[in-house]
Amino acid sequence: MLDIPHMPPAALRNIRGRRGSLQMWVEDILDEDADGFRPPSPIAWASQLWDMKFFDNIYL
Repeated sequence: MLDIPHMPPAALRNIRGRRGSLQMWVEDILDEDADGFRPPSPIAWASQLWDMKFFDNIYL
């Protein structure tokens, strides 16, 4: 939608007269809080975290 690769797909919907959104959820992903977690590429990981925090701050 926005051509932003880190944004999860979501769509506005009206269900039973209530407005809301549907969003894709991914199970069984890597948990960065787990002991011994190491991203495959630390530089790419840091860049993606920055993008995520940036868009969280401008959206909220």
